[in-house]
Amino acid sequence: MAADRYEDIRKKIVEYAESHDELRAVIAIGTEGGDVWHDGRFLDRWADPEILRELKECFAHYDTEDCMRALKETHRLFARISRTVAEKRSFQYPRDAEDCAAEYLCSHET
Repeated sequence: MAADRYEDIRKKIVEYAESHDELRAVIAIGTEGGDVWHDGRFLDRWADPEILRELKECFAHYDTEDCMRALKETHRLFARISRTVAEKRSFQYPRDAEDCAAEYLCSHET
C-alpha cells in the first residue's frame, strides 16, 4: 500500500513536469515551455540539475530504512515543487497538509 502511494507521488512529479507550464518554468532548463517528453523520457536532458539531484534521492533500495528515506525525500521534492506552482498561480498552498504528512512520516520511522 505505501509503495503504491510512493510510486503515485513520483509519477505525479513527472506528470506535473509534462503538463503545467508554470512547473516547466521551475523544472525545465531555459525558458518556459521547453521541450519535454512523455512519461519523463529523457528527463536528464530537460530537467533542472537541482531537480535531477533531488529526484535521485527519491529512489530506494529494498530495505525498510532506505524506503522510508526515499519516501521522505520524495515528499520534500513534491512539496517544494507544489509550493512553487501554488505561488506562481496565486493559489493558497495547503501548508497544514504538508506539515501533517511530514509529521506522519516522522512518526513512522523504523
